[in-house]
Amino acid sequence: MNYLEQNIKLIHDMELNNMENSFKHITGLKKTLLTINKSAIKIPESRQTYHISTGNYLIRYDTINSTNKVSDREKYLLQLLILSNCIRRVSFYDLPLKTQRKYARANDYRAYIYEILPLRNARFDRLRKIKKDTPLNYSALCLIEGVGTS
Repeated sequence: MNYLEQNIKLIHDMELNNMENSFKHITGLKKTLLTINKSAIKIPESRQTYHISTGNYLIRYDTINSTNKVSDREKYLLQLLILSNCIRRVSFYDLPLKTQRKYARANDYRAYIYEILPLRNARFDRLRKIKKDTPLNYSALCLIEGVGTS
């Protein structure tokens, strides 16, 4: 069983600390996380992309849905998943060279590409302090984490 299958099992069973509470508290979080993991599994092996240093699966989020756009709500949920260490935004230079060339030819440097991380290391406890639809700018995150902004 690869780690994507383990992620899906963990999501369905809600075995991790604070996971169930986060899914109940934040509408759409569970669905988004499941969609990301299930979509990565469905990609044919010949088209799968991996992070060059970690070997984790990469997925381009804006191509998952039929509109090829990412709504403000989806951006917010992706930020929460980053905050909870479920996914990580990938820079252009973290992509394999072949993928870099493909995006460079298409002038597509703004793609929503994420590394899917194993959920056993997720930090759903970070989401406890977030009030419903709190904007996730730098100042808000510092307040949530109790860190000074200066």
